[in-house]
Amino acid sequence: MSYPMKMEVFHKILHEYEFTQKPIHENEAYANLSEEDKKLFAQFQTIWEKSSAYSVKQEFIAAEGFASFLSKVDAEENEPKIVQIPPKTPVFFLSRPLLRYAAVLLVLIVATFVFINRGETYETRENGLLVSLEDGSRVWLNDHSSLTVKKMSSSKRKVSLKGEAYFEVSENKKAPFTISSDQLEVTVLGTSFVFNEKEAALEVFTGKVNVASKGEEKFVEKNQKISLKNQKLELGTGLGQIPGWANPILSFSNAPFDKVVKDLEAFFGVSIALVGEKDWAKCPFTSGSMATTKFEDVLIVLRLTYEMEVEKKGEKDYRFLKIRCK
Repeated sequence: MSYPMKMEVFHKILHEYEFTQKPIHENEAYANLSEEDKKLFAQFQTIWEKSSAYSVKQEFIAAEGFASFLSKVDAEENEPKIVQIPPKTPVFFLSRPLLRYAAVLLVLIVATFVFINRGETYETRENGLLVSLEDGSRVWLNDHSSLTVKKMSSSKRKVSLKGEAYFEVSENKKAPFTISSDQLEVTVLGTSFVFNEKEAALEVFTGKVNVASKGEEKFVEKNQKISLKNQKLELGTGLGQIPGWANPILSFSNAPFDKVVKDLEAFFGVSIALVGEKDWAKCPFTSGSMATTKFEDVLIVLRLTYEMEVEKKGEKDYRFLKIRCK
């Protein structure tokens, strides 16, 4: 694994820890690290934890940031330590404090760009779309719907919805998950539900959801639904059935192969390139639930089904070649 890839994995491990508060040693990605990489991770974690003492603005202003950086360096009382460097090599005199601040600043900047995923919009016209968010939540968008990520941080999670979607929100009591629409605002900590923005209606399958509209608030619990009628929130009994266009158990019934690939990408956090132009509707796939199946085992099933070749280009980067539709 290259050094930049290691840094990306370390970021994901620490980011997941901030959201879930589960011990790092229980993280699957951490468990797969070599002993050498675990030592490197420990050093990286120390820098990460030290960086928490400094606040980062979402709107980064370079001039202000640089001025603040210089003021911290100037405030240090330690004398610079001069390092002897062989002749013919450019000489730089860096104090220990400067090195520390540079490392912290680098971590903060990288973390800001990697994890503050503001303004990203996911849209679908046909066949729906599965979206995996940074906090571990999953959203299945129905046809002709869109989801915009406004903020994802350790204290707030905000998105907006147009159309209809099924949500499985990862639990985080320290970071409420808010969905805004033209008529309703929905706030949850961790639950599953379907939200129809056009009809201003919502049905809960697990957990509890807070729904607000024009100063009125109501809680909706499992097997309940709520809708906005005559500008008033009305509670009722839900149907108790997850809509067919959502796919939380990751099962397929004669689904076009390109749709299958998109769902697998979002569900497992991988990138898959389909090589070769085909009418993927003529290349259907049917399976039971694969939500608890390892991705490597899913690949075996696909290889046997389509007699295809799989190239692994990176840790989570794949190419499907020579696909035979039956």
